[in-house]
Amino acid sequence: MAQLKTKSPRASRTKQLITVDDLTGGMDLRRSLTLIHPQRSRTLRNFGVGEPGALTVTPGYTQVSSASFGSVRASGGARVYTGGSAFTLVALDGAVYRPTDAWVRGASVYSTISTVAQTYFPHDRDLVMVMDSTNRPRFSTNGTDWYLAGTNAPSSAATLSSVSTGGLSSGEWAVSYTYKHRGTAHESNGSSESTITITASSGAIGATASPSTDAKNDAYVWYVRHKLPDNESVLRKFSSGAASTVTINSSNYTTNDEIPTNHDVPPNGLRYGTPWKSRWWAPSGSRGNRLHFTELFQPQSWPSAYYIDIPFERGDSITAVLPLGDTLIVRGQSGAYLIIGQTALDFEVRPSQGSDAGAFGFRSTVRVEQAEIHASADGLDSFDGAGDRSLDHDISPAWRDLVNNSAGSDLDTIACLYDALTQQVRVAVPRVFPTAARGEWVLN
Repeated sequence: MAQLKTKSPRASRTKQLITVDDLTGGMDLRRSLTLIHPQRSRTLRNFGVGEPGALTVTPGYTQVSSASFGSVRASGGARVYTGGSAFTLVALDGAVYRPTDAWVRGASVYSTISTVAQTYFPHDRDLVMVMDSTNRPRFSTNGTDWYLAGTNAPSSAATLSSVSTGGLSSGEWAVSYTYKHRGTAHESNGSSESTITITASSGAIGATASPSTDAKNDAYVWYVRHKLPDNESVLRKFSSGAASTVTINSSNYTTNDEIPTNHDVPPNGLRYGTPWKSRWWAPSGSRGNRLHFTELFQPQSWPSAYYIDIPFERGDSITAVLPLGDTLIVRGQSGAYLIIGQTALDFEVRPSQGSDAGAFGFRSTVRVEQAEIHASADGLDSFDGAGDRSLDHDISPAWRDLVNNSAGSDLDTIACLYDALTQQVRVAVPRVFPTAARGEWVLN
């Protein structure tokens, strides 16, 4: 007789399939797991969310060189486009390096910068400067040869002598000269005047200048005025050349250009800078709320009277400066002011009514199309010129953790970078929630 035997039901051991329709909603740290929308995630690391319906992996970083660049962390770096070429500059342990595009470090190109302060390389189409909050800025047009920014005026007046043959009329003449760097067409302020009296009806003046000790200066520019009896009050350009001697034999001045009087050298210790409205702007290294700016079209001329003291309400200091169209956004640690300029000749300083937050540092602001993103202790915001829009609402627990548990010196180094190709803003932070490791937030 056949017998029946029962068997316990068993489920086959197959892997569970989870359908991921979309994660374009990004992260959400404010809600519990059971309340998160299906398009969002509590933890989302190294996954791209830019493609609807797909779960893509974010490309990692590629090591460009296995060589060691040093035993300390770099204090600054930039990809520079100036002088018709592109190159990379890195500040490392008190020196500036220009690594090749194959990332061979090579020898330093300049070696007198701060070993502790952050270093910046602001640049325009003509030159790049290195600013480190401590020293007088240096500049370069090729990233290899570096010179003191600005040119000191001659310390001594010209030596004059009478020459019998020439086309100058009798009377008292005044002569002055400047140093010039022909590579950038920049001149110093003039020397003090030397005077000489010609008694004959016609004559000339032999003039000798004191040589410059600045290696970049390769020309002398001479200026003359007829004090008596013509009572000329302005020194006019007579000639320029590489020789330190000249014979002034005519009052037909070459261009009638006046001698420079506001080509002052930049102050020591400028912290960082940015070009805007055909001028350079840079915060002072000694006075926290002072913003210096240059003469028009002259990045090496910093007149001593050309500055704005930003009237921060809380005694704040300038932490970031960023141009946005006709507006220069000046941020402190807890507030912002706007410098508005319709032209390069007149400016108006206004407190920002729509942006209450400041910025950690110069690197923690970035322009994204027609807006500015800035990171501060209050959060991560986007400013369009009218008001702030919060970008950190969904990650606010992580941002509070970052601010409360990071040293101030680490917060100062937070950097925001915009990748135009992927249309992403990457925020490098010293602490990524929930760990204490360094990392990035990616805003897609």
